[in-house]
Amino acid sequence: MSWNTNAQHTRRGFLRTAVALPVLGKLAGGVAEAESGSSPASAAREGRGFRALRLRTHRLDEQRRFYNEVLELPLKEEAADSFTVVTPGTELTFSRAGAGQGRLFYHFAFAIPGDRLEPARRWLNTSAPPVRAGGRDVLHVPSWDADSIYFHDAEDNLLEFLARRNDAAPAAGSFSPRDILCVSELAIAGKDMEATAADLEADLGLARRPPGLERGLAVGDAHRTLLLIEEGSVWSPVPAPEALASPVVATLMGGDEGVLFTIATVDHEPLS
Repeated sequence: MSWNTNAQHTRRGFLRTAVALPVLGKLAGGVAEAESGSSPASAAREGRGFRALRLRTHRLDEQRRFYNEVLELPLKEEAADSFTVVTPGTELTFSRAGAGQGRLFYHFAFAIPGDRLEPARRWLNTSAPPVRAGGRDVLHVPSWDADSIYFHDAEDNLLEFLARRNDAAPAAGSFSPRDILCVSELAIAGKDMEATAADLEADLGLARRPPGLERGLAVGDAHRTLLLIEEGSVWSPVPAPEALASPVVATLMGGDEGVLFTIATVDHEPLS
């Protein structure tokens, strides 16, 4: 997947190297066109979340119906073996898994406005009931001053609505799919995540940040966070499988120089 980028590239532009080979593969970058911003809506418009995610699925038709008809995300592209839906800030693509692909599991979070969590909970109750933990379906994230609701898609991946309290709009209102702003958090499972975090900081400028409710390391910022989780660990604050490494391609902005990077797990298809 390609992105429009500035013609002038920095030293990080179009870097093709290996970053933490057990986990991440090739990188490609260009100067991004986003500007700084503070609200989640402006961050989504400016591309400060994940610009694109490419995941795999064994249940392509069911996943298309879930994301397009249940979450009501606009369908941008559909082919025999893939589909792409969009939020204001992120393109999300699912591709059909090959016959030899084992079990898959993903966790990622959609950013929503800070005052839309309760309306979002009511909205989800009609279509994708929240996952409860300790009798609660809204969990507070003290280290991020945010609140979360977890729910499942059609393949039992663990999704999340993440609302930062300081991003509340001036007035609360009802929830609609237009409030699903971007993907702001993605979990990647693998081995030796301390080394992976160090490489991501060195090569992409993604600094460590306090983890949220998940058990693992976190790099990035409030608009795009990579959760680095040891494969096989118990990691989630709500009932979930042990962390499982699954193929991912993600496009996001680096931590410095305004550079856009694409990263891929090594078991994903090569980047074009």
